[in-house]
Parts: sequence; structure tokens; C-alpha cells
Amino acid sequence: MTPSPADHDSTADSDRRPTLLLIDQYRIMREGIEELLTRSGEFKVIGDCGTATEAVHVFRERRADAIVMGSRLLDLDGIQATRLLLREFPTARIVLLSAREDEEALFRAIRSGALGFVLERSSSSHLMDALRAVAGNRCYIDPNASEVLVKSIRRQALEEKGSAATVLSCRELEILGLLVQGKTGKEIAALLSIGVETVRSHRKKMMKKLDVSNVASLINAAFRAGLIQRPADGFRTAAQR
Repeated sequence: MTPSPADHDSTADSDRRPTLLLIDQYRIMREGIEELLTRSGEFKVIGDCGTATEAVHVFRERRADAIVMGSRLLDLDGIQATRLLLREFPTARIVLLSAREDEEALFRAIRSGALGFVLERSSSSHLMDALRAVAGNRCYIDPNASEVLVKSIRRQALEEKGSAATVLSCRELEILGLLVQGKTGKEIAALLSIGVETVRSHRKKMMKKLDVSNVASLINAAFRAGLIQRPADGFRTAAQR
């Protein structure tokens, strides 16, 4: 029995699986991912290609719900291809595969605009999780890469805290060194031939820069930032005198 036009419409309406475009330089990689997706039955592959240039043309004709972008294409790498696609199609949702899992690769991937990031060494379940998230317009970071991301963010936070200390002027560092020795404002003013109010002004500026509220905290912050060395016989701040 020949299917009626109504049957064709019913079949088309019933297949509401998210559509995918597969991009990778290796056909065997594209075929492997397509086989995985076919077995799952969750997604429908509507095209595949091996170059970024071809990907632009294919996506223009067939607007897939999501794109699986390999780490290398025949003309560009995956990150470059992602940027190229997003320049022309800003709403494209891309899962970027990566052979690298270092900090630089991870942040380059995030900055490229890809919504998903999956390591090539990861299990197929991570790719499926990424596709489900990205097809729903959500972000996804491979759990195997998340530790690298967290460590990087923590390190950058510490570096940013330390960088605030580097903005201290030479005069401020000079006054800070004298505060560590336990000198009072009057003593510092006399030693540096400046006014007491000038010393107080510098002290306030230093506390603001290092985000502290008193001299003891200022000195401790300076020690932690490596700006000054703790005297071998201890120290006594002006606030403790």
C-alpha cells in the first residue's frame, strides 16, 4: 500500500528529534559519531563535512539544532572553525571536541563561543550529555576538564589579589617597610621629611588598594603578597604601640 501524503506529513511531524551536523577532518570519526547517535535514537544527523568552508555552506542550507565540531578540520582547527561559523550564524549551538585538556585549550574553547566542550578521550556518554545540553541551549563542560577549570579560576583569583599589591608606589612601599619596623606616623614623617598627614594619606591609600581596614591587616597582606619580608625577630606595628 502506497503511503498517502497525510502519512508522510504525520511521519515528518512525529520525528522531532534534534538535528545535528557533524564536522571533522576524518570520515571515520564522523561515521563513528553518526553510528553512536543512530543507536541512541535521540538525534538525527542531517549532514557531515570535513572543512570549515563546507560547514558554512551546509549549515546555511540545513540549520541543524546543534553542531559537533572536531578538533581539526582539513582547512582550520576546531576553534577557528567555531569562530568562523559563529561570525555568520551567531545563534549556532556547537559542541567542540578537543584532543587537548590543558588550561589554554579549555579557555580558548570557551572564548570561541562553543556551548559545549568534550574531550576526545572521554566516554560517549559525555558527548551525549553535551548534545542534550547544547540542543536545549545550555552549556556543558566535560567533567574530566572541570578540575582544570576550577584550578585555573582559583589561581587567577590569587594572582588578581596579588596584582593589587603591585600597584603600590615606591613611597608607599617605603612607608610600609617602616610600619613593619613598628614606626609611628610621627617617626615615619620625621625619617622621610614629610608631614604626618601625608603619612596617614599614604597609609589609607595602601589599605584601600589591598582591601584591608587596619595597619595590622595591611602588613599581613603585604607579607602574603611577598612585598615585604617578616623580620627574623618579629615585628610590632604602629597600631600596637
